[in-house]
Amino acid sequence: MSSNIFKTCLNYIYTGEILLKDYDDNESIFDLVIGADILSLTYMVDYLQNYFIKKKSFWIERNLIRIYQISLKNQNFQVLLSYCEKLIKQEPTLLFDAENLITLEKENLINIIKWDDLPLREVKIWCGLVKWIVGQKPPMNKVISNWNDSDFKEFERRIKDFIPYIRFFSIASDEYSDDVRSFRRILPKNLVEKLEVFYLKKTPPPYDELPPPRGSRDGMERDVFHSLCDNKGPTIVLAIVDQTNDIIGGYNPSSWTGSNEWVETTESFIFSFRSGNGFDDIVLSRIINPMAAIWDGDDRFDIGFSSDLQLFNGEYKHENYENRIINYENFKITNYEVFQVKNKKYSSF
Repeated sequence: MSSNIFKTCLNYIYTGEILLKDYDDNESIFDLVIGADILSLTYMVDYLQNYFIKKKSFWIERNLIRIYQISLKNQNFQVLLSYCEKLIKQEPTLLFDAENLITLEKENLINIIKWDDLPLREVKIWCGLVKWIVGQKPPMNKVISNWNDSDFKEFERRIKDFIPYIRFFSIASDEYSDDVRSFRRILPKNLVEKLEVFYLKKTPPPYDELPPPRGSRDGMERDVFHSLCDNKGPTIVLAIVDQTNDIIGGYNPSSWTGSNEWVETTESFIFSFRSGNGFDDIVLSRIINPMAAIWDGDDRFDIGFSSDLQLFNGEYKHENYENRIINYENFKITNYEVFQVKNKKYSSF
C-alpha cells in the first residue's frame, strides 16, 4: 500500500471524508479501493465501488477482465462483481474481443461459457476460446495451417475441459466450415460424426445438444425464428416485454411452418405473469374460437396466437382467447425463448 493511499484512508478514519483530489488517474483510485478493503473500511469500499460505476463506467469496460477477476476473489467487491457480470451478459464482446482475453483465468472462462444467456453467437465464443488457448503459456503459433501433430496434441490437451460446454449444434454450417472444421481432429470422434450428419443431411440435432432458441443470442428477426423453430412439433413461446419485464407467451400444439394460414385447434392457450411475482400472478387464457386459434405466418408477417397475441409486431387484442392477459395493446419484446413440448417433459431443440 502506497503512502498516499494510506494517508487517504487515515484521513477517512478521522474525518469521514474521502478525498480523491490527490488522485489524477483511475488506476490509483482503484488501488485505493483495494487499500480501503485491506483496512476493512467497508463504507469506503462500497462508496468507491459505486463511484466507479457511476463516474468511471468507460474505464471499467476497458479494464473489464482485470476488475472482474479481482472482484471474484474478494467477497467485499460484490457491487463491482455484479456490475461486471451485467456488462459481460449485455455486451460479451467486451470480453471475447478484448486484447487481454488470454489473462482470464481458466475456471473463470469456463464459467462464463457455461452461461446460457450470453447474447453472442456460439461461433464467436468458439473463436474467442481458440484465441485464449493459443495465447496461453507457452504461446502457440497463431497460424493454424502451419501446425504439426505436436501442436494439435497440445491444443487438444489445453481445450479438452472446455469441449463439453461449447454448443456446437448452435454453430451454422458455414461458420463450422470456416472456423471449426480445421480442428475436427482434436474433437471427440462421436461429436464430429453427429455434426457431419447434422450439416450434410440436415437432420435435426440431438435434443440434448442444442439450447432452446433465444432471441438475445440467435436474433430477434422473424426469419431467425422460423429457421430455428419450424417443423418442431408443439412448442411454448415465452417473451419478455420491454419496460414492464412482464412475461407473456403461448402454447402452439402444432408445428410452426410459415404457411400463412389459420390453424384450427382447441388446445392452444396464451398466458402472462408479472415481473417479480412469478407464478403467483399468472393469467391463463384458453382458446374460445378454435377456427382462428393460431396464425402460422411466415417471415414477412407475424406468428400469432390468433389475432390476440402477435409477438413480433407487438400487438395484443382480447378477442379469441377467454381471459385478458395484459392491460395494454402495444408492446415491444426484448427477448424470447422457445421450448419444444414432449409427452413427459419440455425439451430444448
